[in-house]
Amino acid sequence: MQPCGRRLLGGGAAPPPVSAGLGSGHSMDRAQREHMERVLGVTTTVLFVASVSYIALTALYACFCDGGGARRDDDGAARDSSSVPPEPSEETKRALKGIPVHVVVHLARDADEETSSMEEGGGDCAVCLAEYAAGDEVRVLPACRHGFHRECVDRWLLTRAPTCPVCRAPVVARN
Repeated sequence: MQPCGRRLLGGGAAPPPVSAGLGSGHSMDRAQREHMERVLGVTTTVLFVASVSYIALTALYACFCDGGGARRDDDGAARDSSSVPPEPSEETKRALKGIPVHVVVHLARDADEETSSMEEGGGDCAVCLAEYAAGDEVRVLPACRHGFHRECVDRWLLTRAPTCPVCRAPVVARN
């Protein structure tokens, strides 16, 4: 039997006495560490999946709200709103053909002189903001008498709205 006291200068290196609680506590630390690693792994995985799902759902929501998908026309036909502008109405095309085109011969800088064929139009196009030059084709809208470059106002009326770019007066007569 071994004495109960401590050996200061012992001959043999005897292991320290192990109590029942201390040995099982050491193995409990390893089990706790493994459990903690599993919990952190699962938590990290769940947070990653939640983040990716949030980003994906936000992108889908933005696509649907901004009109990125196919839209339906009034007649029920699907069309892609991002690639093709809306077709101008036949009424707008007919009205555009009926508006005469004037050619600028010269622009008078004096108030006493008159501009040839452009009395009502002014000196610049409100669509492109460029001044009229000699030889420019100008279209004066009949309802409001505002003048614009022919190319500018034709593009405006056919792709944006059938109204004057300045005062929004309708170009097409409403019934």
